[in-house]
Amino acid sequence: MNTRTLLRTLWRLLPVLALLVACKSNEPENPKAGEAKLASFGFYREDNPDLLFMDYEVRTVEANLNIALPKEVEKSALVARFTTTDSKAVVKVNGLVQESRVSKNDFTVPVDYIVSNGTNNTKYTVTITAEADRVWQEAGLLDVEISSFTMRINPVDGLPYALITQNNKDSDKRKPVLYKFENGAWLQVGGLVAENGASELSLTFDKDGKPYVAYSDPSKEAAKRSSVRYYNGAAWVYAGTANITEVAMEDNSLTFDAKGKLYLFAVNSKNKAPLHRKLIVNTFDANVWTANQTLSVRNNNKLNAKVVRSLLHKSNIYLAMNDYAKDKGTVSVYTCNEEGQWKVVKEELRLPESTESNYRDLALNVDAKGRVYVMSMEKTQEKYQLVIHRHEPGTEGFNPYASPIELYSSSARYYDLAFSASSRPYVIYRGSDNKYFCNFVDPETKTWTTTPHKFDTESDEDADLGFAPSGLAYVAMKRKSDNKLVLFQYK
Repeated sequence: MNTRTLLRTLWRLLPVLALLVACKSNEPENPKAGEAKLASFGFYREDNPDLLFMDYEVRTVEANLNIALPKEVEKSALVARFTTTDSKAVVKVNGLVQESRVSKNDFTVPVDYIVSNGTNNTKYTVTITAEADRVWQEAGLLDVEISSFTMRINPVDGLPYALITQNNKDSDKRKPVLYKFENGAWLQVGGLVAENGASELSLTFDKDGKPYVAYSDPSKEAAKRSSVRYYNGAAWVYAGTANITEVAMEDNSLTFDAKGKLYLFAVNSKNKAPLHRKLIVNTFDANVWTANQTLSVRNNNKLNAKVVRSLLHKSNIYLAMNDYAKDKGTVSVYTCNEEGQWKVVKEELRLPESTESNYRDLALNVDAKGRVYVMSMEKTQEKYQLVIHRHEPGTEGFNPYASPIELYSSSARYYDLAFSASSRPYVIYRGSDNKYFCNFVDPETKTWTTTPHKFDTESDEDADLGFAPSGLAYVAMKRKSDNKLVLFQYK
Protein backbone atom coordinates (compact mmCIF):
# COMPACT_ATOMS: atom_id res chain seq x y z
CA MET A 1 0.00 0.00 0.00
CA ASN A 2 1.49 3.32 -1.06
CA THR A 3 1.62 6.37 1.19
CA ARG A 4 -1.29 8.10 -0.51
CA THR A 5 -3.60 5.08 -0.09
CA LEU A 6 -2.59 4.69 3.59
CA LEU A 7 -3.39 8.31 4.38
CA ARG A 8 -6.75 8.04 2.62
CA THR A 9 -7.66 4.96 4.70
CA LEU A 10 -6.66 6.63 7.99
CA TRP A 11 -8.69 9.71 7.07
CA ARG A 12 -11.80 7.54 6.60
CA LEU A 13 -11.27 5.83 9.99
CA LEU A 14 -10.95 9.08 11.97
CA PRO A 15 -14.72 9.49 12.69
CA VAL A 16 -14.94 5.89 13.93
CA LEU A 17 -11.94 6.37 16.22
CA ALA A 18 -13.43 9.61 17.56
CA LEU A 19 -16.75 7.87 18.32
CA LEU A 20 -14.98 5.08 20.18
CA VAL A 21 -13.07 7.57 22.30
CA ALA A 22 -16.27 9.51 23.11
CA CYS A 23 -18.11 6.36 24.17
CA LYS A 24 -15.21 5.37 26.35
CA SER A 25 -15.18 8.79 28.08
CA ASN A 26 -18.93 8.55 28.88
CA GLU A 27 -18.64 5.26 30.72
CA PRO A 28 -18.96 5.58 34.55
CA GLU A 29 -15.60 5.70 36.26
CA ASN A 30 -14.91 2.51 38.14
CA PRO A 31 -12.95 2.63 41.35
CA LYS A 32 -9.29 1.96 40.89
CA ALA A 33 -8.03 -1.47 41.76
CA GLY A 34 -7.59 -1.76 45.50
CA GLU A 35 -9.94 1.13 46.37
CA ALA A 36 -13.09 0.85 48.51
CA LYS A 37 -15.56 3.71 48.51
CA LEU A 38 -19.09 4.62 49.54
CA ALA A 39 -21.50 4.18 46.64
CA SER A 40 -24.56 5.68 48.41
CA PHE A 41 -25.44 7.27 51.75
CA GLY A 42 -28.57 8.60 53.42
CA PHE A 43 -31.04 8.60 56.28
CA TYR A 44 -34.37 6.85 55.72
CA ARG A 45 -37.69 7.00 57.49
CA GLU A 46 -37.87 3.19 57.55
CA ASP A 47 -34.62 3.04 59.55
CA ASN A 48 -35.54 6.00 61.81
CA PRO A 49 -39.32 5.62 62.24
CA ASP A 50 -39.53 7.75 65.38
CA LEU A 51 -37.41 10.57 63.97
CA LEU A 52 -37.97 11.09 60.24
CA PHE A 53 -41.11 11.43 58.13
CA MET A 54 -39.32 11.15 54.75
CA ASP A 55 -36.06 9.88 53.19
CA TYR A 56 -32.88 11.94 52.86
CA GLU A 57 -30.22 10.61 50.46
CA VAL A 58 -27.15 12.37 49.07
CA ARG A 59 -27.19 12.70 45.29
CA THR A 60 -23.43 12.58 44.83
CA VAL A 61 -21.06 10.79 47.20
CA GLU A 62 -18.10 13.03 47.94
CA ALA A 63 -15.49 13.30 50.68
CA ASN A 64 -17.65 15.85 52.54
CA LEU A 65 -21.30 14.84 52.75
CA ASN A 66 -23.75 17.53 53.89
CA ILE A 67 -27.34 16.44 54.54
CA ALA A 68 -30.05 18.93 55.52
CA LEU A 69 -32.63 17.64 58.01
CA PRO A 70 -35.54 19.45 59.71
CA LYS A 71 -34.46 21.51 62.72
CA GLU A 72 -36.51 19.53 65.18
CA VAL A 73 -34.95 16.16 64.30
CA GLU A 74 -33.08 14.65 67.24
CA LYS A 75 -29.62 13.96 65.77
CA SER A 76 -27.99 12.08 68.64
CA ALA A 77 -28.99 8.56 67.53
CA LEU A 78 -29.56 8.47 63.77
CA VAL A 79 -29.23 5.30 61.70
CA ALA A 80 -27.52 5.66 58.31
CA ARG A 81 -28.08 3.52 55.24
CA PHE A 82 -25.12 3.06 52.89
CA THR A 83 -23.56 0.83 50.25
CA THR A 84 -19.93 0.41 49.16
CA THR A 85 -18.24 -0.16 45.80
CA ASP A 86 -16.58 -3.27 47.21
CA SER A 87 -18.90 -5.78 48.87
CA LYS A 88 -16.05 -6.93 51.10
CA ALA A 89 -15.20 -3.44 52.35
CA VAL A 90 -15.43 -2.65 56.06
CA VAL A 91 -16.96 0.64 57.24
CA LYS A 92 -15.97 2.08 60.64
CA VAL A 93 -16.80 5.08 62.81
CA ASN A 94 -14.45 5.80 65.71
CA GLY A 95 -12.96 2.35 65.22
CA LEU A 96 -16.34 0.58 65.44
CA VAL A 97 -17.59 -1.51 62.53
CA GLN A 98 -20.78 -0.07 61.04
CA GLU A 99 -23.76 -1.99 59.72
CA SER A 100 -25.99 -0.23 57.24
CA ARG A 101 -29.55 0.33 58.55
CA VAL A 102 -28.51 -0.80 62.05
CA SER A 103 -25.68 1.24 63.58
CA LYS A 104 -26.60 4.44 65.42
CA ASN A 105 -24.33 7.47 65.68
CA ASP A 106 -24.43 10.93 67.23
CA PHE A 107 -24.63 13.44 64.39
CA THR A 108 -24.81 16.54 66.57
CA VAL A 109 -21.19 16.91 65.41
CA PRO A 110 -19.64 15.82 62.07
CA VAL A 111 -19.00 12.07 61.86
CA ASP A 112 -16.08 10.48 59.97
CA TYR A 113 -16.78 7.24 58.11
CA ILE A 114 -13.71 5.19 57.14
CA VAL A 115 -14.16 2.70 54.30
CA SER A 116 -11.39 0.09 54.05
CA ASN A 117 -10.59 -3.09 52.16
CA GLY A 118 -7.54 -3.84 54.27
CA THR A 119 -5.13 -2.09 51.92
CA ASN A 120 -6.57 1.36 51.23
CA ASN A 121 -8.76 3.65 53.36
CA THR A 122 -11.19 6.34 52.20
CA LYS A 123 -12.59 8.90 54.65
CA TYR A 124 -15.99 10.57 54.37
CA THR A 125 -17.13 13.33 56.75
CA VAL A 126 -20.90 13.46 57.26
CA THR A 127 -22.33 16.75 58.53
CA ILE A 128 -26.01 17.36 59.36
CA THR A 129 -27.21 20.85 58.50
CA ALA A 130 -30.60 22.44 59.18
CA GLU A 131 -33.28 22.71 56.52
CA ALA A 132 -34.82 26.09 55.87
CA ASP A 133 -37.50 26.89 58.43
CA ARG A 134 -40.96 25.67 57.61
CA VAL A 135 -43.72 28.26 57.65
CA TRP A 136 -47.45 28.34 58.40
CA GLN A 137 -49.60 29.13 55.37
CA GLU A 138 -53.35 29.31 54.92
CA ALA A 139 -54.26 26.13 53.03
CA GLY A 140 -58.02 26.29 52.58
CA LEU A 141 -61.28 27.90 53.67
CA LEU A 142 -64.43 25.87 54.25
CA ASP A 143 -66.95 28.26 52.75
CA VAL A 144 -69.79 27.25 55.09
CA GLU A 145 -70.96 29.01 58.25
CA ILE A 146 -70.40 26.66 61.16
CA SER A 147 -71.48 26.52 64.78
CA SER A 148 -68.86 24.06 66.11
CA PHE A 149 -66.22 21.71 64.77
CA THR A 150 -63.49 19.20 65.53
CA MET A 151 -60.54 18.41 63.25
CA ARG A 152 -58.56 15.17 63.18
CA ILE A 153 -55.93 13.66 60.87
CA ASN A 154 -56.92 10.34 59.30
CA PRO A 155 -53.89 8.08 60.00
CA VAL A 156 -54.57 5.98 56.90
CA ASP A 157 -54.84 8.58 54.11
CA GLY A 158 -53.02 11.33 56.04
CA LEU A 159 -55.71 13.93 55.29
CA PRO A 160 -57.30 16.42 57.72
CA TYR A 161 -61.00 15.75 58.37
CA ALA A 162 -63.32 18.35 59.91
CA LEU A 163 -66.60 17.41 61.55
CA ILE A 164 -68.75 20.55 61.70
CA THR A 165 -72.25 21.54 62.70
CA GLN A 166 -74.08 23.99 60.46
CA ASN A 167 -74.63 27.43 61.94
CA ASN A 168 -78.20 28.01 63.11
CA LYS A 169 -79.73 29.85 66.05
CA ASP A 170 -81.92 26.79 66.64
CA SER A 171 -79.76 24.04 68.17
CA ASP A 172 -82.07 21.38 66.71
CA LYS A 173 -81.03 22.52 63.23
CA ARG A 174 -77.24 22.54 63.72
CA LYS A 175 -76.80 19.47 61.55
CA PRO A 176 -73.45 17.63 61.44
CA VAL A 177 -71.43 17.28 58.23
CA LEU A 178 -67.98 15.72 57.68
CA TYR A 179 -65.44 17.19 55.24
CA LYS A 180 -61.94 16.13 54.23
CA PHE A 181 -59.23 18.40 52.82
CA GLU A 182 -57.72 16.90 49.67
CA ASN A 183 -55.80 18.46 46.77
CA GLY A 184 -56.30 21.95 48.12
CA ALA A 185 -60.08 21.75 48.61
CA TRP A 186 -62.64 20.73 51.22
CA LEU A 187 -64.76 17.79 50.04
CA GLN A 188 -67.92 16.59 51.76
CA VAL A 189 -67.89 12.97 52.95
CA GLY A 190 -71.33 11.53 52.23
CA GLY A 191 -74.48 13.47 53.03
CA LEU A 192 -75.59 14.80 56.40
CA VAL A 193 -74.15 12.75 59.25
CA ALA A 194 -77.53 13.07 60.98
CA GLU A 195 -80.86 14.69 60.13
CA ASN A 196 -81.23 16.22 63.59
CA GLY A 197 -78.92 18.76 65.15
CA ALA A 198 -75.76 17.75 67.00
CA SER A 199 -73.40 18.97 69.71
CA GLU A 200 -70.49 17.64 71.79
CA LEU A 201 -68.73 16.34 68.67
CA SER A 202 -66.07 13.62 68.54
CA LEU A 203 -64.34 12.05 65.54
CA THR A 204 -62.12 8.98 65.19
CA PHE A 205 -61.10 6.42 62.57
CA ASP A 206 -60.93 2.63 62.52
CA LYS A 207 -57.86 0.70 61.36
CA ASP A 208 -58.97 1.06 57.72
CA GLY A 209 -59.46 4.82 57.96
CA LYS A 210 -63.26 4.66 58.15
CA PRO A 211 -64.64 7.71 60.01
CA TYR A 212 -66.77 7.30 63.14
CA VAL A 213 -68.62 10.22 64.70
CA ALA A 214 -70.11 10.67 68.19
CA TYR A 215 -72.51 13.45 69.09
CA SER A 216 -75.25 14.42 71.51
CA ASP A 217 -78.64 14.80 69.86
CA PRO A 218 -80.50 17.91 71.15
CA SER A 219 -83.86 16.94 69.64
CA LYS A 220 -86.81 16.54 71.99
CA GLU A 221 -86.91 12.77 71.45
CA ALA A 222 -83.22 12.18 72.08
CA ALA A 223 -82.86 14.67 74.96
CA LYS A 224 -79.11 15.08 74.36
CA ARG A 225 -78.31 11.39 74.62
CA SER A 226 -75.22 10.21 72.71
CA SER A 227 -75.24 8.44 69.34
CA VAL A 228 -72.47 7.11 67.11
CA ARG A 229 -72.52 6.89 63.31
CA TYR A 230 -69.97 5.80 60.71
CA TYR A 231 -69.64 6.22 56.96
CA ASN A 232 -69.85 2.88 55.15
CA GLY A 233 -68.76 4.28 51.78
CA ALA A 234 -72.31 5.01 50.64
CA ALA A 235 -74.20 6.43 53.61
CA TRP A 236 -73.98 7.38 57.28
CA VAL A 237 -75.36 4.60 59.47
CA TYR A 238 -75.67 4.03 63.21
CA ALA A 239 -73.13 1.94 65.06
CA GLY A 240 -75.72 -0.27 66.72
CA THR A 241 -78.72 1.86 67.62
CA ALA A 242 -79.40 5.54 68.28
CA ASN A 243 -79.38 7.11 71.75
CA ILE A 244 -76.86 4.79 73.38
CA THR A 245 -76.84 6.44 76.77
CA GLU A 246 -79.65 6.55 79.30
CA VAL A 247 -79.48 10.31 79.90
CA ALA A 248 -78.00 13.50 78.42
CA MET A 249 -74.25 13.50 77.84
CA GLU A 250 -71.54 16.06 77.12
CA ASP A 251 -67.82 15.90 76.33
CA ASN A 252 -68.10 12.85 74.06
CA SER A 253 -64.74 11.23 73.28
CA LEU A 254 -64.50 8.33 70.85
CA THR A 255 -61.62 5.88 70.29
CA PHE A 256 -60.90 2.28 69.26
CA ASP A 257 -58.78 -0.16 71.21
CA ALA A 258 -56.11 -2.34 69.58
CA LYS A 259 -58.60 -5.16 68.96
CA GLY A 260 -61.19 -2.97 67.26
CA LYS A 261 -63.56 -2.46 70.20
CA LEU A 262 -65.04 1.03 70.12
CA TYR A 263 -65.10 3.12 73.30
CA LEU A 264 -67.33 6.15 73.86
CA PHE A 265 -66.41 8.15 76.94
CA ALA A 266 -68.74 10.95 78.05
CA VAL A 267 -69.87 12.95 81.06
CA ASN A 268 -73.36 12.63 82.52
CA SER A 269 -74.91 16.11 82.19
CA LYS A 270 -78.41 15.33 83.44
CA ASN A 271 -79.11 17.56 86.44
CA LYS A 272 -80.04 15.72 89.63
CA ALA A 273 -79.65 12.37 87.89
CA PRO A 274 -77.63 9.55 89.47
CA LEU A 275 -73.97 9.88 88.45
CA HIS A 276 -74.42 13.53 87.45
CA ARG A 277 -71.04 14.93 86.29
CA LYS A 278 -69.47 11.49 86.48
CA LEU A 279 -67.47 9.81 83.71
CA ILE A 280 -69.55 7.28 81.75
CA VAL A 281 -67.99 4.47 79.67
CA ASN A 282 -69.78 2.81 76.73
CA THR A 283 -68.27 0.05 74.57
CA PHE A 284 -69.31 -1.31 71.17
CA ASP A 285 -68.19 -4.83 70.29
CA ALA A 286 -69.70 -7.50 68.03
CA ASN A 287 -72.32 -4.94 66.96
CA VAL A 288 -73.64 -4.56 70.53
CA TRP A 289 -73.34 -1.61 72.93
CA THR A 290 -72.57 -2.15 76.59
CA ALA A 291 -73.59 1.25 77.89
CA ASN A 292 -73.73 3.44 80.98
CA GLN A 293 -70.76 1.95 82.84
CA THR A 294 -68.39 3.71 85.22
CA LEU A 295 -64.61 3.36 85.24
CA SER A 296 -63.87 0.91 88.05
CA VAL A 297 -60.41 2.29 88.86
CA ARG A 298 -61.56 5.91 89.12
CA ASN A 299 -62.52 7.46 92.45
CA ASN A 300 -66.06 8.19 91.27
CA ASN A 301 -67.36 9.09 94.73
CA LYS A 302 -64.93 11.99 94.97
CA LEU A 303 -64.14 13.04 91.39
CA ASN A 304 -66.44 14.74 88.91
CA ALA A 305 -65.43 14.99 85.26
CA LYS A 306 -65.26 17.65 82.55
CA VAL A 307 -63.58 17.72 79.10
CA VAL A 308 -62.60 14.14 78.26
CA ARG A 309 -59.71 13.22 75.94
CA SER A 310 -58.88 9.70 74.73
CA LEU A 311 -56.59 8.11 72.17
CA LEU A 312 -55.05 4.80 71.13
CA HIS A 313 -51.27 4.49 71.09
CA LYS A 314 -49.93 1.14 69.91
CA SER A 315 -51.78 -1.39 72.11
CA ASN A 316 -52.99 0.95 74.88
CA ILE A 317 -55.85 3.39 75.29
CA TYR A 318 -55.00 6.58 77.17
CA LEU A 319 -57.75 8.57 78.86
CA ALA A 320 -57.56 11.96 80.56
CA MET A 321 -60.14 14.35 81.99
CA ASN A 322 -60.46 17.40 84.16
CA ASP A 323 -61.59 16.62 87.68
CA TYR A 324 -64.29 19.27 87.79
CA ALA A 325 -64.27 21.23 91.06
CA LYS A 326 -64.95 24.81 89.93
CA ASP A 327 -61.83 26.81 90.82
CA LYS A 328 -59.97 23.93 92.53
CA GLY A 329 -59.82 21.36 89.75
CA THR A 330 -57.16 18.80 88.90
CA VAL A 331 -56.54 16.29 86.07
CA SER A 332 -56.66 12.48 86.10
CA VAL A 333 -55.08 10.06 83.63
CA TYR A 334 -55.77 6.35 83.04
CA THR A 335 -54.65 3.65 80.64
CA CYS A 336 -56.17 0.41 79.36
CA ASN A 337 -54.13 -2.44 77.89
CA GLU A 338 -55.05 -4.75 75.00
CA GLU A 339 -56.81 -7.13 77.40
CA GLY A 340 -59.16 -4.42 78.63
CA GLN A 341 -57.47 -3.95 82.02
CA TRP A 342 -57.59 -0.38 83.32
CA LYS A 343 -55.17 1.24 85.72
CA VAL A 344 -54.57 4.68 87.18
CA VAL A 345 -51.58 6.58 85.81
CA LYS A 346 -52.26 9.57 88.05
CA GLU A 347 -55.31 11.11 89.74
CA GLU A 348 -55.66 14.71 90.90
CA LEU A 349 -52.65 15.93 88.93
CA ARG A 350 -51.42 19.54 89.00
CA LEU A 351 -48.31 21.39 90.10
CA PRO A 352 -47.85 21.50 93.91
CA GLU A 353 -47.75 25.28 93.82
CA SER A 354 -50.90 25.59 91.67
CA THR A 355 -54.31 26.20 93.22
CA GLU A 356 -56.43 25.42 90.15
CA SER A 357 -56.40 23.40 86.95
CA ASN A 358 -58.97 25.12 84.76
CA TYR A 359 -61.72 22.81 83.49
CA ARG A 360 -62.41 24.58 80.16
CA ASP A 361 -59.94 22.61 78.03
CA LEU A 362 -57.38 19.80 78.19
CA ALA A 363 -54.78 18.32 75.84
CA LEU A 364 -53.55 14.71 75.87
CA ASN A 365 -50.99 13.06 73.59
CA VAL A 366 -48.39 10.28 73.53
CA ASP A 367 -45.07 10.46 71.67
CA ALA A 368 -43.36 7.70 69.68
CA LYS A 369 -41.48 6.51 72.78
CA GLY A 370 -44.68 6.00 74.76
CA ARG A 371 -44.26 9.08 76.95
CA VAL A 372 -47.63 10.52 77.98
CA TYR A 373 -48.12 14.29 77.90
CA VAL A 374 -51.00 16.19 79.51
CA MET A 375 -51.31 19.95 79.04
CA SER A 376 -53.60 22.01 81.26
CA MET A 377 -54.12 25.62 82.24
CA GLU A 378 -53.15 26.12 85.87
CA LYS A 379 -53.37 29.05 88.23
CA THR A 380 -50.25 29.82 90.24
CA GLN A 381 -49.86 32.95 92.38
CA GLU A 382 -52.84 34.59 90.64
CA LYS A 383 -51.36 33.96 87.18
CA TYR A 384 -52.59 31.48 84.58
CA GLN A 385 -50.11 29.41 82.63
CA LEU A 386 -50.04 26.40 80.34
CA VAL A 387 -48.30 23.51 82.05
CA ILE A 388 -47.19 20.25 80.41
CA HIS A 389 -46.88 17.17 82.62
CA ARG A 390 -44.96 14.18 81.21
CA HIS A 391 -45.11 10.54 82.27
CA GLU A 392 -42.19 8.25 81.40
CA PRO A 393 -43.05 4.56 80.76
CA GLY A 394 -42.08 2.37 83.69
CA THR A 395 -42.15 5.22 86.20
CA GLU A 396 -44.73 6.53 88.65
CA GLY A 397 -46.65 9.74 88.12
CA PHE A 398 -45.75 12.80 86.06
CA ASN A 399 -43.06 15.45 85.99
CA PRO A 400 -43.23 18.99 84.54
CA TYR A 401 -41.92 19.23 80.98
CA ALA A 402 -40.27 22.40 79.65
CA SER A 403 -41.23 25.70 81.24
CA PRO A 404 -44.82 26.89 81.73
CA ILE A 405 -46.21 29.28 79.11
CA GLU A 406 -47.69 32.36 80.73
CA LEU A 407 -51.21 33.32 79.60
CA TYR A 408 -52.95 36.67 79.81
CA SER A 409 -55.95 35.41 81.84
CA SER A 410 -58.28 32.46 82.33
CA SER A 411 -60.08 33.59 79.17
CA ALA A 412 -57.21 32.14 77.10
CA ARG A 413 -58.65 28.71 77.94
CA TYR A 414 -58.23 27.06 74.48
CA TYR A 415 -55.10 25.16 73.42
CA ASP A 416 -53.85 21.93 71.83
CA LEU A 417 -50.74 19.71 71.74
CA ALA A 418 -49.36 17.45 68.99
CA PHE A 419 -46.09 15.76 68.03
CA SER A 420 -44.00 16.03 64.91
CA ALA A 421 -42.51 12.89 63.34
CA SER A 422 -39.43 13.40 65.52
CA SER A 423 -41.55 13.47 68.72
CA ARG A 424 -41.08 17.22 69.10
CA PRO A 425 -44.08 18.70 70.99
CA TYR A 426 -45.88 21.60 69.30
CA VAL A 427 -48.53 23.64 71.08
CA ILE A 428 -51.12 26.21 70.05
CA TYR A 429 -52.78 28.63 72.47
CA ARG A 430 -54.91 31.76 72.25
CA GLY A 431 -53.63 35.26 72.98
CA SER A 432 -55.40 38.30 74.41
CA ASP A 433 -56.40 39.58 70.95
CA ASN A 434 -58.14 36.28 70.02
CA LYS A 435 -55.22 35.26 67.80
CA TYR A 436 -53.51 31.92 68.26
CA PHE A 437 -49.80 31.30 68.78
CA CYS A 438 -47.84 28.17 67.83
CA ASN A 439 -44.66 27.23 69.62
CA PHE A 440 -42.36 24.20 69.94
CA VAL A 441 -39.41 23.06 71.99
CA ASP A 442 -36.10 23.95 70.35
CA PRO A 443 -34.05 20.75 69.88
CA GLU A 444 -30.79 22.47 70.80
CA THR A 445 -31.80 24.53 73.84
CA LYS A 446 -34.57 22.17 75.05
CA THR A 447 -36.72 25.24 75.73
CA TRP A 448 -39.61 26.95 73.94
CA THR A 449 -38.58 29.05 70.96
CA THR A 450 -38.40 32.74 71.77
CA THR A 451 -40.49 33.85 68.77
CA PRO A 452 -43.66 31.76 68.50
CA HIS A 453 -45.64 32.03 65.29
CA LYS A 454 -48.76 34.19 65.50
CA PHE A 455 -51.73 33.44 63.23
CA ASP A 456 -53.49 36.41 61.64
CA THR A 457 -57.00 34.98 61.99
CA GLU A 458 -59.11 36.03 64.96
CA SER A 459 -60.86 33.16 66.72
CA ASP A 460 -62.55 33.20 70.10
CA GLU A 461 -63.22 29.45 70.18
CA ASP A 462 -61.24 26.22 70.38
CA ALA A 463 -58.73 25.30 67.66
CA ASP A 464 -57.22 21.93 66.71
CA LEU A 465 -53.64 20.96 65.84
CA GLY A 466 -52.48 17.72 64.21
CA PHE A 467 -49.54 16.15 62.33
CA ALA A 468 -50.03 13.90 59.31
CA PRO A 469 -47.80 10.82 58.74
CA SER A 470 -46.13 12.80 55.92
CA GLY A 471 -44.82 15.29 58.48
CA LEU A 472 -47.18 18.10 57.44
CA ALA A 473 -48.92 19.86 60.31
CA TYR A 474 -52.38 21.42 60.26
CA VAL A 475 -54.24 23.90 62.44
CA ALA A 476 -57.97 24.47 62.06
CA MET A 477 -59.89 27.32 63.66
CA LYS A 478 -63.28 29.00 63.38
CA ARG A 479 -62.88 32.55 62.10
CA LYS A 480 -64.65 35.05 64.32
CA SER A 481 -65.63 37.48 61.56
CA ASP A 482 -67.77 35.08 59.50
CA ASN A 483 -67.99 31.75 61.40
CA LYS A 484 -66.10 29.88 58.67
CA LEU A 485 -63.42 27.23 59.16
CA VAL A 486 -59.86 28.19 58.19
CA LEU A 487 -57.17 25.53 57.73
CA PHE A 488 -53.46 26.32 58.02
CA GLN A 489 -50.62 24.07 56.86
CA TYR A 490 -47.06 23.95 58.18
CA LYS A 491 -44.62 22.98 55.45
